[in-house]
Amino acid sequence: MLNKQWLTTDLARDCNTFISRLSNTHELLQQACINPALLSVGWPATLIAQLMPYLVATQPQLIQVNQTLLFATLPLDDNLLLIGPLTNPEILKNAHQLTLTDKPFSQLDHVPYINTQFLLQLLLNYFNLTHSIELTQADLLTTAPFNLDYLAQKAYTQHTFEQQESQLMHNSYLQEIQGLNSVTAGDIERLIANRKTFFRNGIGLPYQNNLRNAKNLAISVVAVVCRAAIKGGIHFETAFSMSDHFIAQIESLDTITAVVQLARQIEVEYTLLVHQQKQATNPHTHNPKVEKMKQFILSHQNEPVTLQDLAKYLNSHENYLSALFKRIEGQTITAYILATKIEYSQQLLIYTAKPISEIAAFIGFSSQSYFSHVFKKATATTPNQYRKANTFQ
Repeated sequence: MLNKQWLTTDLARDCNTFISRLSNTHELLQQACINPALLSVGWPATLIAQLMPYLVATQPQLIQVNQTLLFATLPLDDNLLLIGPLTNPEILKNAHQLTLTDKPFSQLDHVPYINTQFLLQLLLNYFNLTHSIELTQADLLTTAPFNLDYLAQKAYTQHTFEQQESQLMHNSYLQEIQGLNSVTAGDIERLIANRKTFFRNGIGLPYQNNLRNAKNLAISVVAVVCRAAIKGGIHFETAFSMSDHFIAQIESLDTITAVVQLARQIEVEYTLLVHQQKQATNPHTHNPKVEKMKQFILSHQNEPVTLQDLAKYLNSHENYLSALFKRIEGQTITAYILATKIEYSQQLLIYTAKPISEIAAFIGFSSQSYFSHVFKKATATTPNQYRKANTFQ
């Protein structure tokens, strides 16, 4: 069993600063520090509450306060270690930037300097020793949006892509992406129809007999569904507050069945919230035929889809469907098809190391050059530039 008290004290020696061990509800369980100067200054009573939006127990985080102080977080089973304060004159573009008016630890002479590479390697060493998932520096320093859930999104994308390639998909990516789009659209009926999101037959095969892995997968569900809800219009503070609550619930469960049931309920809760938000702002945008068209497009994302295919699927006239889609969605069917392929390719570029030629072929482009041309037209950057800009090299 992991000795958390010893690990907290040991890390305090390595970093020469405060190490605060928190519960999954952010209660302070232990605080260690061997730095006499910092001990003389003391720990600000409100600092943990001010840092709380970034205290997410799924992956290490870097937090830069007032561009001078540096903090780091390290997940530890159902606890979280908060490391800091530290100083580093470098402005870290991949750290969460936080401005506080009360300026804690303003006397920087008391705060120890730490080299960025040393801190990153320290976080990697401790995380990889205590978790079954192995991180790299790219995972810690990704510039992807919402990087609070980067690790979950990376594992999710890589896993589903590899299974789709091998035709061993106990969790079909297309069903999963339909589920996430159901959350973003606030479409509870479509979510239930695609009930295989993340779990099939109760739980994915690698997790059937391991409660810890089941909880990890459920936390991944929370991360990506939370992101989908934000995309659907839910304020990020509301979404992340719900995320914290759900993660605490997941950690409290003691059976795989209960974890799976809660993961499914979490999808429903976020979807209902998005639905209520959309109904309050614009109650007339939902159209069953348009939703069926979108669902068909998403379920054939690595195949060519034409207006004729949609007309045949819905037994409707092509011109009618084209006009209806444009009126409801504000874009043509062709534009929507292209946007879904580009969005999927962006995920694959960030979260996998697959060659661009392979990604292009996988999502249905005839050549890498044509894919690159379309991608640049849509995003104002090439696939290679996009990958380099959104992953740490």
